[in-house]
Amino acid sequence: MPHPLRVPIWILPVMRTGSDLWMRLAHGYSGAMGRAEIGVAAAFAYQVVRELDTVRTKRGMTHAALLEHLSISRNYYYKRLRGELPLNLNDVAEIATALGTTPSAVLTRAERAVRAAGHGLSDVRGVDDTDADGLPLAALDRPGFESQQETEQHD
Repeated sequence: MPHPLRVPIWILPVMRTGSDLWMRLAHGYSGAMGRAEIGVAAAFAYQVVRELDTVRTKRGMTHAALLEHLSISRNYYYKRLRGELPLNLNDVAEIATALGTTPSAVLTRAERAVRAAGHGLSDVRGVDDTDADGLPLAALDRPGFESQQETEQHD
């Protein structure tokens, strides 16, 4: 049986729970050749790169022309474009700015595309709680999360 397609996780916020699984995923490790298997986070990360490349194409800019506006090397850029190494938020911000857009616009379009494909990044279920800045807090719907929390409370 062929191995499933594996895609690196490039962008995933670090989630602090009792399990180190989320921490490993946040750094792109699953124990399988240093890469996490394809899933929602990987689909989102892949879509961010696609969105950046779409903007570049719409601007009529070549990769070489874009690189002239970036502080990163050609090798660094292409390794991230191909998914060989992680694309971090600083990279997203610099590339988006060089393309005349904002990181927020790129990330929003990527999230919409992932959701349209039937995936969700988090499940916000009528949560009225907000953080200190008034932003809504997401209720993450991850399998086994509630039972894990109960187990950790009793340990």
